[in-house]
Amino acid sequence: GSDCRTSSVALQWLLHAIKRGDLSRILEPLFLTLLQPSTARQSYRYVKAKEKQTLRPDFVVENEEQYVLIGRSNSFVESPSNSSTASKIRGSTSADVLFKELKDQKVNTFDSDSERSNHSRNDSGEVFENTPNTHLAVEDSLAINPGHYADETRLLSATEMQMTMDSDYYEKAKCEIGLAVLTQEHLTILQQIYKQESLDAALVMLEEVFLAVFAESDSRYRSQDTLADDESELDTATQRKSERDLTQSLSPIPEPLKLHDSLKQLSSDQGHQLFYIEKYDSAQILHSMTLLDTILSAAPRPFINSTSSTNILSSSQLQELLFRHKSSINANAFYRKIEAENLSEFRNVMYLEVMITVCLYFVQSSHRNPSHEVDNVMVQVAAAKLLDKALRSVIDLLMEGGGGFSSYIYDMIQRCKVSHVVLLCLASSVRSHRDWADSNGDVLQMQLLCLTFTLVKLEDQLYLNGDKDQTGGSSDVDSLRSGNPTLTYNNDERLSHQSLFLATIVAALRANNLVHVHSQWINCVLAALPDVDYALKDITVALSNQLCRNVEIFAGYYDRAMINGTSCGDIHLAPPDSVLVLLEGLMSLCQYCLVECARLNPASTSSQPTAGGGKEAAGFSVMKLFGGDTSKSIADPGGVITSQHPLLDARKSLLNILPRILSALLVLWNSITVASSTQETQNPMWILGTAKEVRQRILDIVSTVAIHHNTSLLAAVALVWGDRGQRTSPWSLAPPNSEQKSLVDLLKSVKALPPDTLLQTVRHVIKQPPVSKRKSHMIPIEVNMLQFSFAYMSLMTSSQLKQSWDNISSLLRDGHLTQGPSGHVILFGILYDFVQRTSSSLLSDKKDKRSNSATKDDGDVKMDKKVLKDLQEIAVKLVEALTNASSMGLEQPTWLSKQLVVKRGYQTPLTSRFGYDEIMHRTGVEVTPFVESLLTLSESAATIFDIAWTSDEREKAVLPLITNLLYVIQPYLRTHTLENIPCLQASSALIASLSGYQYTRKAWRKDIFDIFMDRSFFHIDFTTISNWHAIIDHLFTQDKTSLKELSRQVATVQSGVSIFTSKEQESDQRGQLLKRLAFTVLSSELDQYIRNLPEIQERITDCLKLTNSPVVHREVFLFFRVLLLRISPNQLDSLWPILTTELLQVFVQMEHDLFKGFNKDKFPPSAVEENQLSLYLSACKLLDLLICLNCVPQFNMYKWAFIGEDDVKLRTMVGRKRFIPYILRIGKILIDKGCMVQRLVQPPPGYPLLMNHSITSAGQLVPFLVTVCPSIIPSDPMTASEIPSLISPLDCRKDVCPSLEVSFKDLDSMEFIERWVNADFLESMPQ
Repeated sequence: GSDCRTSSVALQWLLHAIKRGDLSRILEPLFLTLLQPSTARQSYRYVKAKEKQTLRPDFVVENEEQYVLIGRSNSFVESPSNSSTASKIRGSTSADVLFKELKDQKVNTFDSDSERSNHSRNDSGEVFENTPNTHLAVEDSLAINPGHYADETRLLSATEMQMTMDSDYYEKAKCEIGLAVLTQEHLTILQQIYKQESLDAALVMLEEVFLAVFAESDSRYRSQDTLADDESELDTATQRKSERDLTQSLSPIPEPLKLHDSLKQLSSDQGHQLFYIEKYDSAQILHSMTLLDTILSAAPRPFINSTSSTNILSSSQLQELLFRHKSSINANAFYRKIEAENLSEFRNVMYLEVMITVCLYFVQSSHRNPSHEVDNVMVQVAAAKLLDKALRSVIDLLMEGGGGFSSYIYDMIQRCKVSHVVLLCLASSVRSHRDWADSNGDVLQMQLLCLTFTLVKLEDQLYLNGDKDQTGGSSDVDSLRSGNPTLTYNNDERLSHQSLFLATIVAALRANNLVHVHSQWINCVLAALPDVDYALKDITVALSNQLCRNVEIFAGYYDRAMINGTSCGDIHLAPPDSVLVLLEGLMSLCQYCLVECARLNPASTSSQPTAGGGKEAAGFSVMKLFGGDTSKSIADPGGVITSQHPLLDARKSLLNILPRILSALLVLWNSITVASSTQETQNPMWILGTAKEVRQRILDIVSTVAIHHNTSLLAAVALVWGDRGQRTSPWSLAPPNSEQKSLVDLLKSVKALPPDTLLQTVRHVIKQPPVSKRKSHMIPIEVNMLQFSFAYMSLMTSSQLKQSWDNISSLLRDGHLTQGPSGHVILFGILYDFVQRTSSSLLSDKKDKRSNSATKDDGDVKMDKKVLKDLQEIAVKLVEALTNASSMGLEQPTWLSKQLVVKRGYQTPLTSRFGYDEIMHRTGVEVTPFVESLLTLSESAATIFDIAWTSDEREKAVLPLITNLLYVIQPYLRTHTLENIPCLQASSALIASLSGYQYTRKAWRKDIFDIFMDRSFFHIDFTTISNWHAIIDHLFTQDKTSLKELSRQVATVQSGVSIFTSKEQESDQRGQLLKRLAFTVLSSELDQYIRNLPEIQERITDCLKLTNSPVVHREVFLFFRVLLLRISPNQLDSLWPILTTELLQVFVQMEHDLFKGFNKDKFPPSAVEENQLSLYLSACKLLDLLICLNCVPQFNMYKWAFIGEDDVKLRTMVGRKRFIPYILRIGKILIDKGCMVQRLVQPPPGYPLLMNHSITSAGQLVPFLVTVCPSIIPSDPMTASEIPSLISPLDCRKDVCPSLEVSFKDLDSMEFIERWVNADFLESMPQ
């Protein structure tokens, strides 16, 4: 109770004193204490300038006790002397007297009151104690005059000096020798002083030196006083340079910096910093500041009113101290002579300005001795807190109006350079911060941070109260966007508009050692957004970019923690929920720049809200908590934002970097999804934010943008989709990668963006795509948007697709009108996906339509009819568009010709060694638009035609489309070149898909049969021949007369067709027809042509009757292999005599030719004709197949004639007059002729051995013969050449068909044999 009464009485007394104008009686003692001489300071620039000199010891004579040091040593040297008076010797790095060379050179000496302590520093900054009774040897030094300490533990401080000495030149000369010039004569006198036994005589001689040098020192003092009246006019160039060096590493760096990267070291030049000359009583200073803080807190408004209107005219001591502190800071001596005119500038200074000046002095001052900094930091915090509280009280008064008071405050802020000093101190605290755990630096930085943003609010209030040009009207941060940003402080700009201000914020958020205070930085910046005016755009962009960079770095920590199972050491300082803090900062930015702008001016938003947000005001909690006034962002009294308002620029800029924000959120979303999928509840990174909380914050941010700016959001999604889609496949419909899937999952989780709204917004983006600075070769935004839509719709259910048909149909229509070939491909894929997934309902609708079923009400029937009608209309337009795109690779050879041919050089040439389906997934291969269009039609067109139209409608609506399509693709089907392989494959795939439907036969039957009978038909690759299997199967299965027509052509080949037709041409023609008949059978199912087997056997018999026709016989053996695969063994009984007879006949002929064509000494491969060699190869392949199909019982009856039954028996038969198998005979002949003896590595059972597509000599068959009949090799070889070497079946050839370049493990035996037989139908393709 007594304390309360005492406080009440004290408050009443304080208010009474303020009311009666007696506040000066209270404040003057406090300010005299705060300005006591022990707190004298020197500017860092002055100290730095002296350190750049060649350091020598100095002379300092301190009143009656003098310290003298002569020489190069920076240590104290002393000897005993008279105890009544003493001379003291000391040295310092900031020496008052700097010696240069002794001979014929002048030595400049500076008196500095900088070393009034028991410590001194050498050049390296080390601190030495002034230890008494110590003697040090000095090399090359002058004579030393030892002194004796009267009091070994006491140094005379500045507070013990008499200020009345200013009137006495002689006394002043004894205490100050500043900027004097000691000549060689003076130095000689000093040497003599050392030799004097009497101290009085030494002092007399010293007086002569002082009087001699003082004349020059006095003139220099006076000239320096004139130059140092205003701190801003002292060495302006040096000050600018110091500020640039100070903030060099704070410049925004274009390259992304990770959170754990250290800030670049700033220059050591800090022009704003002050250093204390000696140690002061910090407890006394803190007590005085606490009293001021208490008075200000008790009566803030009366206190500010009184201190801003009461000057210090009545306090001469206060004026004198202010002048001396300013003089000391400006590189002058603290105790200098004061003229009357020197104090004139302080007579009208108000107490408020004195308080602000004193607080700034303490804030920017520090000790050079680190051991004193702990107490000094406490003083700095108290000073910054007091200054912050005073400025907040000033803001409260400014908000009430009053132009005169605003002008006074503005002038005072400018005159005291409050913003300048505080900003430099804040920037310096960011740079110099090292270990927050061991210091109070974080407390000081947070107080400076609050003070800085209080100044931002103060300047904004001054701007609102006065002339708009008073505190600057444009932002200096524009220089940050230039190539050479300057970070010097611009006095003509507001604090929030300074480039240094923005650079400091970015640097603080980049520093990993400040990660634990990032939340305070973010909250302060967010709270100041309503007060930064035209700097809002730049601050918003810079803050958003830095927050996104930090989010991505934290996402990497989640990934590494999941892999390593431990937390990352780089982030050990991060407080809990650090990720949530970053996301909340982004949320608040979006709320202020997007939601607030939409709330104040709905007409300016890109789209109206489509779903309830429920959290529109959540982002303003931080601003309101820190004093931010969001309603103040309205400059117009009408409540509508003008076109030049900063908030509009900020909104536009934030929407421009929305892809950057979304990309960072996507990285974090993906990391959280992967980390949570491991089901690790003890993940060390969950302390930064759990998966549930992080997901919810991300969804809140995206929802906020989706509600008010869904068009911009979807445009950003398109850009992110393209940037993340670094696929190896160039196809527009390639499946999305993992990052793109995460993007779809993110958008699908946004409740504020349902499927209907999303599809509707996609339509707007495609119709009016945003302007982007993307490179010309990159995928257009519209295509990325369609790809995203396709991936999004693939996750929708069939019912959702059907409910969203109106939006899907509108998207397909609008996209058809605005998109190119790539867009049409994606749109057709969307249509196909819709038709395929809703086919059951669409098919039932068609049945209801045909049967006029009454099970549905009229509304449902009309709706279903409308869906089908729209579907048909869109399908027709897209098929026509893709057909036109497919014709881009065609041209008319002449302007009169209507026939189209394939353009030369329009496609990338491809080798026949790889199918195009494999090449599509290789990097660097460009997919041309017409190839992509053909592939899309081949995959989707037939299904859409079948589902969208009824059987009665197809002939009228679909056949014209197919006819036009065939007209376009025929040139591709007829051009068999390596360059045309992609189109050839795509066109054959399209015909294969269409030919499966009976109603399409009329459109393609005749043209396809003509292409099949073309002589160059088999000049194709393996992928194309696979498609043609389906086409031929459909052709001959649907039309029973086609096989008979082909068989008849084989039988009716005559040489009398033309008198110029030779027998070789007739054989070649018959062989080609027989080959097509064999291909037809190979394209069928098992036993499909068993009824036609007699006719087929008859055609084979007719061909075998031709003599000297190895081409025809070669095709017969190929046909035999086909029949073994397509006809059951028990159905081939009638064929076996013909097969074995012809096979034996070929081996007999081969044995005869080898004897005839080879002599004992030489084996010329060119002696055997090429056709004959191909016949031998075909016969050996037939034998190889018979061996593989070991289950054929008929062959076992004839096996002995070819390879024998037992290898041991065969070896005993050699040399006897018994039957020797033909393989053994032929092999012996070839080995005797000098062929290399090799054996194939035995493949798994059921796989063929002979992989050669062609041979150039019979010797290439030796490995096969040796493998199937080992008896060819002697059991006891006499020479090394007779020992067979093992080789792989794939290596035993000159060239191998590309289709066989697979491992035996890739396919089972029958699939491999199918591929093996198909390879023999292929013929080399021309370029």
